[in-house]
Amino acid sequence: MTLPLRRPFIYAVIAGGVGGAIAAAGGGGTTAFALPGGLTIPVYIGVGNFAVEMIGTGVAAVLAFILTVTIGFKDMPEDSVASVAAETGDINAAQADDSAAAVPAAAQSAQSSKTVLAAATAPAAAPMTATQTVAETKVIAVTSPATGKVIALQNIADQIFASGALGKGAGVLPSDGRIVAPVSGTVITAMPHAFGIQTDDGVDVLVHIGIDTVKLNGEGFQSAATQGQRVEAGDPLSTVDLAHIAQSGFDTTVITVVTNSQQFVDVVPSDAATVNAGEPLLSVVA
Repeated sequence: MTLPLRRPFIYAVIAGGVGGAIAAAGGGGTTAFALPGGLTIPVYIGVGNFAVEMIGTGVAAVLAFILTVTIGFKDMPEDSVASVAAETGDINAAQADDSAAAVPAAAQSAQSSKTVLAAATAPAAAPMTATQTVAETKVIAVTSPATGKVIALQNIADQIFASGALGKGAGVLPSDGRIVAPVSGTVITAMPHAFGIQTDDGVDVLVHIGIDTVKLNGEGFQSAATQGQRVEAGDPLSTVDLAHIAQSGFDTTVITVVTNSQQFVDVVPSDAATVNAGEPLLSVVA
């Protein structure tokens, strides 16, 4: 609840720091380890000034509430609605289960050579009022950097990528060694086995060619893009000797992840079993 929304977590940290400082000023502490809560308050008795400890606890709770109410936070649309809308490419309003309001969705582009931004808006109004709220959803297409079989992120044979620690995405088991840019933007990282591209919309996309292929020290890779270069979706990034990588004992899966996934509503992978280079692989819902 707090981590995806960020601000409530920050408010809780600030309030906890202030309340903790007050409790510490009174020498507060516990006589045993216990999860904080009303039933565990007795563990604070007998250490320092119990009254000051309770004052600090109250200040922390009240301050967190005040910060949340006064400063507020930006709520997120329901992930399920956004995901379905992005996967189906339906620009018509989707109905949420518990609301009669229309939810905006965006169409996913079929263009294969560049990143396409699609946006649609739909009004949502309470049935008994004339007030309407308009929200906007934007879907940014991330195309496949290679031709081959699509592999779900969790099935990739690398625990760091599979866990989503580096961001949401998908893999492609390539059928040829041609690797192209999945989005239009600026190359911010260029290594023989990996390329990072930042779009004009602030989407950071990492294309990692193979697993543990950094150990090859560039053998079998012919880079076509350099750091700082502007590329368009479909422009060549590298030509790879897949046979050499495989013979060297490395997995050839080309992994594409949005490394700043947490900044967006969702990153939805394509449900296609196979894909050609330049065809939609991921949809970033902003």
